[in-house]
Amino acid sequence: MKRVPDYPFEIVATDLFSFRKKEYILMVDSFSGYYDFKMLPNTTSEAVIKFLKDKFADHGIPLEVHSDGGPQFSSKEFKNFSKEWKFNHIMSSPYFARSNGLAERYVQTAKNLLKKCQEDGQDVKMALLLSRNTPGEGLRSPAERLFSRKTRNPLCVNRTLLKPDIVNDNTERLQEKRDAQKEYADIGARDFQELPEGTRVRVQDRDKTWSTGTVVEQKSGRSYNVKMDDGRCVWRNRHFLHETTSEIPPKAPSMSHHPPASDTNSHPEPTANVAPMPQSRPEPLPTENSSTGTPNKPSSALQGPKVTTTRSGRVVRPPNRLDLMEKKRILIQFT
Repeated sequence: MKRVPDYPFEIVATDLFSFRKKEYILMVDSFSGYYDFKMLPNTTSEAVIKFLKDKFADHGIPLEVHSDGGPQFSSKEFKNFSKEWKFNHIMSSPYFARSNGLAERYVQTAKNLLKKCQEDGQDVKMALLLSRNTPGEGLRSPAERLFSRKTRNPLCVNRTLLKPDIVNDNTERLQEKRDAQKEYADIGARDFQELPEGTRVRVQDRDKTWSTGTVVEQKSGRSYNVKMDDGRCVWRNRHFLHETTSEIPPKAPSMSHHPPASDTNSHPEPTANVAPMPQSRPEPLPTENSSTGTPNKPSSALQGPKVTTTRSGRVVRPPNRLDLMEKKRILIQFT
């Protein structure tokens, strides 16, 4: 379970998502649940970095930024961005969306909001403003937890509600909520043991197939780098790794491309004197009739009709169709 932050914008999560053939980027604050998203012209690292810079300029630079391992976040440009702006970038392991669960959950919230606005013809920004001022279960609204006050909207007309009200118990409430979620999630769950370096494991791929490899190092938490037997290096969550006792398969011997040396100059080994076996010659088939000089042809009476069989050996019999013309001809002869 990830730790609960102590103040707003200490830990944020970000992710890309698609909605009706358009690409969006989302960022959410772990402390307040305050989120924002924007449609992107493209999904390059440059576009992602520009969006995050705008958010960091408004709310400050977080200590941790959580994302998946997509090419936009694993690029050299994003690595330089994290060093220049001095934040710790934590990527979730591939094919395991739960590692970045906070962003994944708010991606669904953003998609539902976009869908509802397009169906009802409402303004997306107004719906986002109202969503940020909606209290959560046992928690204040994202705007109150972030700014310690409500933000003005069409539903908030009382001026006293817009005055600051410091929220002091948000961290404790978040911790209680996450503890309850963990207790519920641990029902029936099993505890994975750590895999030390050099452990032989079976790795589940995206297509549900299994391959063997060796653990190289533990990256963070339950993520491991594994060197596969075919030479690849993969990064997987502990959920996709099963310890095994199989050994590393030996390398196949290299095949020489040179032709084998000729045996013409080699001396054959002496063999015992064995009398050669007489070879039986097949009797020649008669080709011509001695009396007529014509070739012998097999009798048609002995050949019989051609028999066709199936692959299983069953004899194929032609269908006995009703020939009306033949029946009519026979009737005319007898009349």
